[in-house]
Amino acid sequence: MGVRFRSQPALELLAANGAHVDSASQVVRFPHDLVLRAMADVPRHFLLGARDRALDRQLQTGLTFFCNDGCGTLIREADGSSRPSTKADVAASALVCG
Repeated sequence: MGVRFRSQPALELLAANGAHVDSASQVVRFPHDLVLRAMADVPRHFLLGARDRALDRQLQTGLTFFCNDGCGTLIREADGSSRPSTKADVAASALVCG
């Protein structure tokens, strides 16, 4: 399992920082220690700013926010294949958010 990056500069940056990059497939796999190092560097609390400041959200310990925006263009299947997303996929992802 990995994340596909379609940006050569991103692939190079990730490889330079310890990620496992498959240049042919553009898939990046993140080693456990790299993830832990990155997590140690992020702030524990931060403001997620909205266009309308009344909708800003303070992200902090004890609060969870999750949103599916319905804009996923591809669905990656368990076998590694991908296909265009459908309305049914958006509906299924809404179950996770509900």
